Amino acid sequence: CDTLDCEGQPVPKDRILSTYGTAAKIRAALSYKWGRVKGVGKRLWGPSPSDASNMLGNPIMSEEVADYMPSLRRRKVAAGEISRSSRAMTQEIFLARYNYFTGLAQNSPDCWCGPTQYLQIQCFDTLGFQCLLRSAEILRIRMEDIEFLYDSHGKPNRASLTLRTRKTSPYGEGIKPFIIWRLPPHEAHLCPFRALCYWIHASRITSGYLFRNVNKWDQVSRLDKHMVILQTSRRYLEILRHTLLDIKIDPTEFGTHLLRRGGVYYFYIVKGYNIQEICLWGGWSTDYNISSVWRYIVSIMDDEKLNRVDFLNPDYSRNRCFSCGRTN
Repeated sequence: CDTLDCEGQPVPKDRILSTYGTAAKIRAALSYKWGRVKGVGKRLWGPSPSDASNMLGNPIMSEEVADYMPSLRRRKVAAGEISRSSRAMTQEIFLARYNYFTGLAQNSPDCWCGPTQYLQIQCFDTLGFQCLLRSAEILRIRMEDIEFLYDSHGKPNRASLTLRTRKTSPYGEGIKPFIIWRLPPHEAHLCPFRALCYWIHASRITSGYLFRNVNKWDQVSRLDKHMVILQTSRRYLEILRHTLLDIKIDPTEFGTHLLRRGGVYYFYIVKGYNIQEICLWGGWSTDYNISSVWRYIVSIMDDEKLNRVDFLNPDYSRNRCFSCGRTN
């Protein structure tokens, strides 16, 4: 990743260097290796109080590494590298895709998948978008994790989703349920409750993993819960990009974090929730760096919403409608 090797000598100019993002992932992997596997946790690297020649703690948590990473980032930026996060999924994209598939005939030559596959991707995306879930967390959802709740008339109007594990809670401690309400008809394209009901009805899954492989005949895997085939994140991303191509959107700007990013952006910019509420709803760790949330909200990959002409205009209203986004 660096222009200098381990001995401080310049690397050959014909060598292709990895990005700063790759270096950050290597650092995270090594930190996990020492912290979890070696059992030293997040303890700072330093000499033992009783023996200065004996070093204790996690070496990735050393001051040298902490100083090196910002230095590497500055050199990467000076060399022309731009840090890019994946583009966020927006409510406009959800609406365009929803209108496209609902208006498409099943035997149309433009239909590359069956209705079952579409219902699966719609359920997957709305859950990740509204609950701020990572793709790996969605893939591990089981029917046993979902409970449907009813109103005073005995009709289902919401569902409770409780994840078994999360990135910040690998053993399931302290995970709070997501209460998923049925949204109004004009927000059907963003409604995870509707998408969940449609997917369960179409797939007829009653136990085990909720998201399974859909074969080329548009049939869901019927293997028992011990042999169930889960969708992989790479396979999911491939299907998602097909749906984006259908509505003439370049899919290369989107990664597996587009739902979590898009959900944060939607709740903060469109719905008006504050950062604390979003972090509590999304299950961010209390010791997590809050800058990651800001990177979700502000990205050069997103369309610019700010009208600089009216930013200081006293007659310009900043009160936006939560549904359509228009100002007064």
